Amino acid sequence: MVVKMGNWGEKHQWSSGHHQPLGARALGHGVNFALYSHAAERVQLVLWDNPERRRPSQVIDLSPVTNKTGAVWHVFVHDLRPGAAYAYRVDGPKSPGNRFDWDKCLLDPYARAIDRRFYERAAACEPGDNVGECVRGVVVGEDYFDWGDDRLPRVPAEKSVIYECHVKGVTAHPSSGVQFPGTFAGLTEKLDYFADLGVTALELMPVQAFDDDVPRQNSRGEELGNYWGYSQLSFMAIEPSYFARGSQPHLSELKKLVKRAHSLGLEIILDVVFNHTTEANHQGPTLSWRGIDNRAYYLLSAQDERYYMNFTGCDNTFNSNSRAGSRLIIDTLEYLAREFHVDGFRFDLGGTFYYTADGYTDYPEIIKLINRSPVLRGLKLSAEPWDASGLVLEGRFGGPEWLEWSGSWRNRVRRWVNFGEGEADVKAHLAGQAPEFVFYHKNPARSVNFACVHDGF
Repeated sequence: MVVKMGNWGEKHQWSSGHHQPLGARALGHGVNFALYSHAAERVQLVLWDNPERRRPSQVIDLSPVTNKTGAVWHVFVHDLRPGAAYAYRVDGPKSPGNRFDWDKCLLDPYARAIDRRFYERAAACEPGDNVGECVRGVVVGEDYFDWGDDRLPRVPAEKSVIYECHVKGVTAHPSSGVQFPGTFAGLTEKLDYFADLGVTALELMPVQAFDDDVPRQNSRGEELGNYWGYSQLSFMAIEPSYFARGSQPHLSELKKLVKRAHSLGLEIILDVVFNHTTEANHQGPTLSWRGIDNRAYYLLSAQDERYYMNFTGCDNTFNSNSRAGSRLIIDTLEYLAREFHVDGFRFDLGGTFYYTADGYTDYPEIIKLINRSPVLRGLKLSAEPWDASGLVLEGRFGGPEWLEWSGSWRNRVRRWVNFGEGEADVKAHLAGQAPEFVFYHKNPARSVNFACVHDGF
């Protein structure tokens, strides 16, 4: 059957498909879709041949007999091409630990690109169908990129000078003088400047797709947008507003940034957010994870599973040690490392990795998986060794190869700057005469020392 693309009313043939890999994989003659949901009883794939339309071009009901293997629902859609948009409807048991809602179209947690041109957060919070206002995944094809002789600089930890950087903010103002302000391409134009500063790494604030529609107000009651990017819509997809060529995925722009940085001896570290998502608390929107398999992706209150555990200050905590949660994190990290050649990751609120559905654990599964990953071995891995509820793990986070952000160093230095406390100790340390100065890590070279970052500003 020959199927034309992009016109309403045309239908694609489909067949059973395969349960691996998860996500949408474009092949030469169609696209394979695979979605994990242990608790789901009914799944429907919603397709848009033409993403510029709100109305879907086709829906496919997946059979639990022919389109399911274990806990994975799958289907192969013939003659579908990269650029098509898609979402899921998922239904299942109505019990306190589940939050299924057939009216809501859901973003694939494994989507490698998203389309939010029609997205309205309120439509995912309120009763009713949000098919015309949902966040959609975008099918990404093979993106050949010539890496040439690209090599990771591998700067030793003790010689690293890290510059925290917001992709948009660093070039958004006209004074930056770049051709593509506020984008990966714009930042690429400024890399010589950073190399001249003498820094060894740029640590990019979140480049994972985030929710810019989170309602916030300042002290004057004025509406604010989400700017920093710490309210995740997706773990795998790259933030579309950072592409110079519009909202469609142009992943080569991030690759060009990394390749150019490496040619100057600069490392690129990604600040990744796996501790919470934009779905917030029990009154928040049903956008993706919670509507697909709430128990698998979130830590729920032991007293009442209608509610979420909140070790993040952001109303929910991602279940990073469940089978589905840990696999999504590992698959994301390895994808980012392989696809974009990044030099490492900084884990926001890393202390949340130490919680399971049964409470705190000394050596969580997600840390074991990261430490064992051959793809991640040798990359710079750093973390905030705390959460937002009071847990502090300085000196014992992750393992001997991990770097730790030193809140103790920050606090000591800021007390000196602000109040003059401990001036002699700080000056002695900066002169190299007090190596024991508030280092809780056994190896001081593993301590990431900072006086201030984005937090607090």
